[in-house]
Formats: sequence, C-alpha cells, structure tokens
Amino acid sequence: MSPRIVIEGLEHPVGNVTLRADRLALDAGQIYVLHGPNGAGKSTLLKIIAGLVVPARGRVARNAAPITLVHQQPYLFRGTLRRNVAFGLHARRIPRGECARLVDNALRCMGLELLAERSAQMLSGGEQQRAALARALVLRPSVLLLDEPTANLDMEGQKVLRSLLDQFRSEGDPTIVWATPVLPADGLADRLLRITAGAVEAT
Repeated sequence: MSPRIVIEGLEHPVGNVTLRADRLALDAGQIYVLHGPNGAGKSTLLKIIAGLVVPARGRVARNAAPITLVHQQPYLFRGTLRRNVAFGLHARRIPRGECARLVDNALRCMGLELLAERSAQMLSGGEQQRAALARALVLRPSVLLLDEPTANLDMEGQKVLRSLLDQFRSEGDPTIVWATPVLPADGLADRLLRITAGAVEAT
C-alpha cells in the first residue's frame, strides 16, 4: 500500500529557521509523534500536510481524504456545540438522521453530551478542545493531525482522548500525527518524527 502522505524536497521558512524534509512518507495505520521545541515548525508542518499552507519549495502528495487538523487553539463557529460538531457532516450532505446519530455519538465519546445545546462561545478552554476533537473525529478522517491536543485538557480529558484514539484506530487504519514539545512517556508513537534546527527526521 502506498503512503497516505509523501513530502519531498520541502523547504519553508519558519521564524529564523528553514523547515526542511528531503523525503517524508506517512503510512496508514500509524501514529506519528512529531516532536520539537516551541517555534520549531511543528504547526507549520501540520498545515502543509493539511494543504492549508503551500510550501516555498517541495512537493506534497496526498493519497487520502478527508484530512483533518485540530489546532492547538481551535476556532469554533457561532451557535451551539451540536451545530459545530455537525458542520462537516452537513457540508458533505450526510442525511439528517445519520448526522444526528454520528454527532450524538461523538459528543458522548468526548463527555460533552450534556452541553450539546450550549453556545460554543460559552465553553471552557478544555471543553472547546474536546469539541474540536469531536468535530474532527465525527468525519472519520483518513489522516488526523493533532497540534498539541492535550495542551488545554486536564488529566481526565487526556485519558478520554487516548481512549478515543484507541477506539478510532481499532475501527480502521487512520494515519495520526500528534505534535508535541514533550515526548509522551507511555509509548504513544509507532514512529517518531523529530524536528532539529528545522530538519525533519524520522526515527
């Protein structure tokens, strides 16, 4: 099976360094931990993979859809939490009944079912992070990009996220890229991507 994402000859300025990758291939069914200090270019690399940023040089081949990115500081639309989580499903013209079932399940998995009709703007930081995760996972993406997903989550929220990702992986073969400045101690990664002085290296 060919890789889901292939990046070749990447060069892109990030602050005072140049983000570089000679060749980077992301396979199906793998969790990649993207590690590097703040300002190293982790968020920029995720945006390049997602197609939100066009690199100054290089080629990005995407052999999967959808690709979803959960930002460290997620943006939620006006309206209820339920409307936010359902947004991508409505855009894909999923039938109303199926959409409601998928949204209810996503909210329940993230422990947000009691907040479904609350304004998204009234949620706490941790609740907004979980809402953004629910909005991404409800689409069953082939490639899921997570930019420091535990930054605004308490310990219980982190456990919920890990459990949800385990369930998500068991139901398919998604490619997951988890960006973090701190290496997880619990063996999260199948593979490690490290950014050192702008260079992206797979180890």
